[in-house]
Amino acid sequence: MCAVPWMHHRLKAYQRRNAVYGDRQFTFRSALLSVCGVYAKGLGLVLIAVVLAGGMLAALFAWQHGHPWTLMSEGIQAMIYGLVAGLLVYIVAWPYLAARLQQVIWSRTRLGDMSFRTEIAARPLFRLRASGTSS
Repeated sequence: MCAVPWMHHRLKAYQRRNAVYGDRQFTFRSALLSVCGVYAKGLGLVLIAVVLAGGMLAALFAWQHGHPWTLMSEGIQAMIYGLVAGLLVYIVAWPYLAARLQQVIWSRTRLGDMSFRTEIAARPLFRLRASGTSS
């Protein structure tokens, strides 16, 4: 379960520990448990979104079952609805993962005697992702 978070943590540690600014070396304190915790909570959000999307799809299919005038086969409908459900899961889970991982990684990064802090939050990222804008 912790393989992807472990690899992500190792990548960020490698990037930070091998970066320099002028004559200063960046440092990075281990954050593996925090990264695994963020991924676990993100997985929880994904599971909740999947259950909700599955319930909505089941209700939609049950409603359509009595209407023979559908234009597409059930297989194509399932694929389209599955893609829509996947998009909804992405819109819900991605902002949380992106914001929390940035907070964890940057809080463990230092440049000499300087530390970093980010105020990035999931809610504004969620609104940005849901609106489809990039600015």
